[in-house]
Amino acid sequence: MTPEISNVLLDDLLLLLHRRYGYDFSHYSKASLLRRTEKFMSMNAMPQVEELGDRLCEDPDLFQEFLETLTVNVT
Repeated sequence: MTPEISNVLLDDLLLLLHRRYGYDFSHYSKASLLRRTEKFMSMNAMPQVEELGDRLCEDPDLFQEFLETLTVNVT
């Protein structure tokens, strides 16, 4: 089952990550961020966005994986 995140919870997560790591996702498509975050949570067995936020703040390697999921590589 894929987790569903509200816009408010996504905004809270992105603010938390901005404060922790300095990444600003405000110019990213909200729909894309929701879709990719939900996919990441599903792939990593995290049913709650709060758990995702905690784990991303505690584990820089996991944050790097999350970052790679969110960003699109352009060649």
